[in-house]
Amino acid sequence: MSLQPILMLLGVLMISSAQGEDNLVVRVIRPPSAYSDKAPLTVQCLFSNAGTELHTMNNVKLMRTRVRAKPDYQFVGVRTLREVENGLGSEAVVTGELKQGGESFLSVRFAKPGDGYCYYYRCTATGKNSQGKIRGTSKIVMVNSKDGRACKKPAPAATTTKAPVVSGSDCSSCQAVKDLQDQVEIDAMKIQNNALNIQKLQALLIQASPLKENYLISGIFDGSVYLLSKKNERFSLESKNDQCKEAGGYLVELDSKEEQDFVAQFSKAAGRSFVYISANDVDKEGTFVQYNSKKPIPQLKWKKGEPNNYAGGEDCANINVYGLNDLDCSRSSRYLCEIPLM
Repeated sequence: MSLQPILMLLGVLMISSAQGEDNLVVRVIRPPSAYSDKAPLTVQCLFSNAGTELHTMNNVKLMRTRVRAKPDYQFVGVRTLREVENGLGSEAVVTGELKQGGESFLSVRFAKPGDGYCYYYRCTATGKNSQGKIRGTSKIVMVNSKDGRACKKPAPAATTTKAPVVSGSDCSSCQAVKDLQDQVEIDAMKIQNNALNIQKLQALLIQASPLKENYLISGIFDGSVYLLSKKNERFSLESKNDQCKEAGGYLVELDSKEEQDFVAQFSKAAGRSFVYISANDVDKEGTFVQYNSKKPIPQLKWKKGEPNNYAGGEDCANINVYGLNDLDCSRSSRYLCEIPLM
């Protein structure tokens, strides 16, 4: 009798993996089909640089794509020398550890049962050889549907270009091309990591600058930090935008609901119920634009019944956790600056 039916009756997780001679393993820990609606999927990258050309480790990274032939990879997560980065946000929990001369790992546990299936997962381990040159190795594993069946092929694009067929005898440079593609991906990852590190350094410099005497300073969100003025002052779009420029930025411009939530929570944590932002309809009533860029504001969350231009002349906007509110442009209040990094 096969062991698999017994394991499924006991609710034991089914584990599969892809492994090669380069010490890189992609492990898929999936619940049996009877429990796929109750337990989440986990995908792990395991790599030991012992006995390989990688003298030191730089990162272990996981990407995914729906199609193998012409992949459009989505960043899932990475363990770098400094930290773990999560590319899926609240969709998954990403953990990992980097060990020099031992087993490094990156583990992605999806938050909801049923998530993460029907993808090709590509795990890449990169590091430096004894000459200090960047080297990497990668492996791909397919995760079928949650019931173990093959996934439906994604619908083809409206227009496709058929790739030329290359025979084995004509492919003497294929490995060189693959090596070059891998090196480009590794270099791109290094650039991304360097950019993130530079942003963090800039944020630390801002935190330590004289700006802290007049402003409360936020953490990083999407490449920007935010300054909340410490004192209530009579507001004016022009004067406060000029003060933000002196600090290296401009009156905050909300470009998404996610940014709105971040700014609102930052203001709330600072004990402020309402603070001025740059959105205004000074030029055309009912059409709110950003003061500095003059771009229309996107679809954001307003308080119930707002904007209402109550009693006329409510041409500016402020923010709290309940949404935006229009009000006149000359009240005494605090304001928010946005400082883009890099």
